[in-house]
Amino acid sequence: MPNADFWPVIAEKHKRFFALTDNLGPTIDKVFGVGMSEPLHKVWRYLAKMTANSLSAVTLLGLNGFGIDALKVARSMFEVSVVIAYLRRHPEEVDDYLDFHFLVAMKRHRYMEKYAPHLLTRISPEAIAKTQAGFARVVHRFTHKGRVRGHWCNQSFAGMCADADPKFEELYLTP
Repeated sequence: MPNADFWPVIAEKHKRFFALTDNLGPTIDKVFGVGMSEPLHKVWRYLAKMTANSLSAVTLLGLNGFGIDALKVARSMFEVSVVIAYLRRHPEEVDDYLDFHFLVAMKRHRYMEKYAPHLLTRISPEAIAKTQAGFARVVHRFTHKGRVRGHWCNQSFAGMCADADPKFEELYLTP
């Protein structure tokens, strides 16, 4: 529910934030109006667009007194920013970022086989074959000592923060 009585209070308290974000729409449209061809640039664009969209959610939640929920969305925006900065320093890892989805899809497939086999009938045999083939093609890149890691990057998120930018590490360690 909107909390109109809270709007003037929060608008005054965070005047600078609203001044900076008030006219972002045309800038965002201009930036995302340019096409990309390189896989890394497409990833950056997709992630940045997600983050720009989330800014509206943070603003709406904050204006209506749901600051804790706004922080949850802002945390995901921070994580996306770290991924973008990390991939900027390590563009050679963009294939890992893109291909990790085969491991996630295979994990979901195996879960469904075990706990909800009836749901597999909703997925085309071609999609299942594509997932299995993709998994077989990339799983070796994510396997170390016989274990498949649970993240696209071989570093922890804290490690990615430190590697991407010391400011990210500080922000990560400061709740």
